[in-house]
Amino acid sequence: MKLAAVAFAVSCLLPAASCLAADYSAEIVGLKGKAQWTSAAGTRRDASLHELLRAGDSVHTGPGAHLDLALDGRLNNLIAFEEGTEARIESLHPAVLSIQKGELFLKLTAWFDGPLKVRLPSAVVHGQSDFRVTYRDEEVVAQNFTSALVTVYVRDEEGKVLSQPFSVTDRHQRSVAFPGDTPQLSSISDFEEDKALKTQGRLEGLFAEWKRIGKTSRVFTPRKAKEGLTA
Repeated sequence: MKLAAVAFAVSCLLPAASCLAADYSAEIVGLKGKAQWTSAAGTRRDASLHELLRAGDSVHTGPGAHLDLALDGRLNNLIAFEEGTEARIESLHPAVLSIQKGELFLKLTAWFDGPLKVRLPSAVVHGQSDFRVTYRDEEVVAQNFTSALVTVYVRDEEGKVLSQPFSVTDRHQRSVAFPGDTPQLSSISDFEEDKALKTQGRLEGLFAEWKRIGKTSRVFTPRKAKEGLTA
């Protein structure tokens, strides 16, 4: 299936004061292979381009598949759910995701809502630019692909977040194997870097196509809610 760039839309057309965070939606703008999503109510279905996902929904991608999600109308802020991923949208405002297994690449070109948080059993990762988080075999790996700050907060065995964060800078990674571990810093492998850069390039292609088309869309974002604007 070809990748496509389409408008992000949301269902909230009410005055800002009446629109709850649950009304925020994110749109599937890229899709390849077998991917499904499960609603907060527990209904599971095959994913399709243009569909809107909301807080409480989960994404499942099969081997060789990926699903790309837009958080704004100009595709400045994108999330790639890579193959073999199971992840849940905990909230869209503020933006919080959790990973059961797999990999997320987050490309936040014009982020406006504080750090985007990715929760995992042994850590929480915060970022506001291009970063990647993987969770496989009980190991968390966080990688930073810009000069912006990415931080890792370690959880203890009871799930409590420890106070001292660890920074991820340049093309390095922070790895947390088990709850309470001190993150280990190491260079990423050429294979992992190439894989991540391909994902980054794919998301940049979505953005470039959107810009080339030059369309506008009705968007209700946390920024507009704060300013008292409606779609």
